[in-house]
Amino acid sequence: MKSIHNFNHPLSGLRKLKQQPAWVILLVFGLIQLIGITDPPLEMAHSWRQSFTAMITRNYAEMGMDWLHPRIDMAGEKPGIVGSEFPLFNFLSLIFCKLFGYQHWYGRAVNVAFVIWGAQSYYLIVKTRFSEQTALYAMVVLLCSSWFTFSRKIMPDTFSVSLVLVGIRYAFDYYQTGSLRYYFLSIMLAAFGVLSKIPAMSLLAMVGVLPFMTSVDARKTSFVFLGVVLGVTPGLWWYFYWVPHLNTTFGYHLYFPKGLLEGLKEILPLWRLLLEKFYFTSYYSFLALLLAFIGLISLKSKSLRTESWALTLITLVFGLFILKTGAVFPQHTYYSIPFIPVMALLSGLGLDFLSERFKTVNPSKGKKSFVGSGLLFLLVFEALSNQIHDHFIKPSEKYKLSLETEIAAVIPMEAKVVMVSSASPQELYLLHRKGWTIFPEQLLSANSIEKYGKLGADYLVINKPIFNAFPDKNILLQALDETKLFYVSNHYAVYRITR
Repeated sequence: MKSIHNFNHPLSGLRKLKQQPAWVILLVFGLIQLIGITDPPLEMAHSWRQSFTAMITRNYAEMGMDWLHPRIDMAGEKPGIVGSEFPLFNFLSLIFCKLFGYQHWYGRAVNVAFVIWGAQSYYLIVKTRFSEQTALYAMVVLLCSSWFTFSRKIMPDTFSVSLVLVGIRYAFDYYQTGSLRYYFLSIMLAAFGVLSKIPAMSLLAMVGVLPFMTSVDARKTSFVFLGVVLGVTPGLWWYFYWVPHLNTTFGYHLYFPKGLLEGLKEILPLWRLLLEKFYFTSYYSFLALLLAFIGLISLKSKSLRTESWALTLITLVFGLFILKTGAVFPQHTYYSIPFIPVMALLSGLGLDFLSERFKTVNPSKGKKSFVGSGLLFLLVFEALSNQIHDHFIKPSEKYKLSLETEIAAVIPMEAKVVMVSSASPQELYLLHRKGWTIFPEQLLSANSIEKYGKLGADYLVINKPIFNAFPDKNILLQALDETKLFYVSNHYAVYRITR
């Protein structure tokens, strides 16, 4: 039996490329993502999370790969070992470090490559259950959603969901062919995806519809359920046992999961922000949202009960993740990433419905309806117009690169630093030193500088543009001992701290 794995090779000739528009779309997407691919994490949005991830990779490059103990630079007096995601994303970036030396951007390249693989698998999955046209529409919507922005960031969110999508694709192949090779590939890839970011697990909820399908192979269904259990178990161990163990042992917390009722209470005051994460910053296109509603109606009108229940199960499981994150979810754009494949499918169904409807209404011989293509073009234009700015570093942020050269040159490598700017690890990462990140107002507390000195800090580095914009700057200046001023540049001031 033919599997969904069959997909013509992208370099098999221009004529075959015309016959496989999905490959053309993936190629164009990849080329666009090369814009600014070598940039350091200086984007205005999400530089915090990117610097955090890049820190872990660089520490692996310098200290060796320790799968069970990811390490950051911003933990101050603590060892820096952190309960973060399973470091597969960092390991793949580390391979490039070993070959070519450390560079910021390897994580970007890894992310883009796996997103292209995941999008191809997504196309094949949708094509199997719906139609080639729906699959093409849905894949384009997916790639133009917030995935367009986050697929090139140094963070494992789209990476993890892509791995799960590839795992699901191979599970489809196993169910259709019975090949154990596909079966074990599906388990391994799904497991790596869930380990890399546990909310990606929500997509696996679709297997709950298997026993209720009209044509069911009991043996294969049992194997698929077993495969899902095997695939999610490592992730459950990592996030519910090992991460709490690291938090307790080493004292640095990254995750603060909530109880379901506690999460609900935190989210309710932020319901407008929560809705905004779905009606705009997932799609970045109001047209895509409208098409999703049309797609939902078409899904019901076509009596696609199995598919409807599969999407419902994914939605319910993802809803539990929303509650577990509490107030954090409405305040972070990228938390909706695991659910966007569902949203993209609904928009794809809406485009397909309108395209077919206008063919029926306007069946002139020899003429085709271009409604679907026209709407898709408008959707792509709207979504990319709202995001393409993120591919370029603002000139106002480039001064921070002086930390890598000018400021790093005057601070010993082993010294610990208090970075006075914000809570983001971005500048500490660029400085390539370990220490603390604080806001300027934190200097107002009594003996705060001496306190950091007692904890092991050697230098205080002040971001002058942020410091000068602080309303109580004069009060802050009184907390500084000008005799300890060590170095001044256009944008940073460095003070020694006497322990």
